[in-house]
Amino acid sequence: MKEYSLNGNTGSKKNTEKLAKYIAEIHAQNICEKNFKAHNAEWAIGQVDKIADIKYKDDIITAFKAMSQIEVHNAPPKINKFLAWDIIRADWQKDYQSGKAGSCAWDIASIINHAGDSQFSEIFLESYLRHGGEKPSLSALYANLYYVQVYEAIKSGDFEDIIKTARAIIDDGMFNTDIISYETLIKLNINGY
Repeated sequence: MKEYSLNGNTGSKKNTEKLAKYIAEIHAQNICEKNFKAHNAEWAIGQVDKIADIKYKDDIITAFKAMSQIEVHNAPPKINKFLAWDIIRADWQKDYQSGKAGSCAWDIASIINHAGDSQFSEIFLESYLRHGGEKPSLSALYANLYYVQVYEAIKSGDFEDIIKTARAIIDDGMFNTDIISYETLIKLNINGY
């Protein structure tokens, strides 16, 4: 995994397809979740709770709870997958000894959010599904994108965009993202709301 960088250079289509294949293989493994710390909505809310001086903190958490309910209502998340991406280090996980567990949707959201490129997202998702990766529902994908983006806002200390997203979730029950195009979602038949 170390040869694939997501920092500003998502690489070629061939590399993205290989990367997606490797991640699908990682997700195909069954693990005993009690041996790993879980990265999920509750973990991310806990990160928000640690920050005392966030303006509009209540809106961020209200939107968290809304997205979490949508995700759970459509299909309870399975937290039994070894994550390929370590969101804390912003790099690939090292090994099983220091690893984190989570849902496939969390890992997919972490990877495509970090890459931040809709073309990468399309190639990655298409190849991931072709190689047997678990297809996330639209609700799981969007919920996990929100969780991941909140955590990234906490790391950067920049809450402007995530507050706008939180308000969109509270007002409309949904938010728009340019990381995954509508055409990609239709093409891959990713639905679920």
